[in-house]
Amino acid sequence: MKTYQQFCVSVICVFALVACSQKVSNLNSVTPIAQADFANAQQAYSKGDFRNAATWMFRAAEQGHPEAQHYLGLMFDTGRGVPQNFVSSYMWFSLAETNGSSASHNLKHNMARSMEPEQLAEAQIRAERCLRSKYQEC
Repeated sequence: MKTYQQFCVSVICVFALVACSQKVSNLNSVTPIAQADFANAQQAYSKGDFRNAATWMFRAAEQGHPEAQHYLGLMFDTGRGVPQNFVSSYMWFSLAETNGSSASHNLKHNMARSMEPEQLAEAQIRAERCLRSKYQEC
């Protein structure tokens, strides 16, 4: 008979495997077009062309690309290539987290500490609307 501690370790391992398989399935579901758009965004970003990078990030993010969604969260947080907007930043971090980005999870929760309750509510509503519309109403 397993001890309680061994049981807990087994349960944690199962949850970790499920989480990892969800991340892999989310990354595997990214289309080649979204990957290409994200590559274009990264190239523009690395050259300091943040407006062009934002255009390509939006294209990739609206196809469900979690890394592009994460980068948009960062861009809205800092105002690089887009107007600084913490509600939009939180929304994109939420979407990226939903699609498997653990980095977005941490940034989103840190950001929430400095936001007003109304801002958080708006960001959550926008993220839900974006998901329901399959990224057509972001």
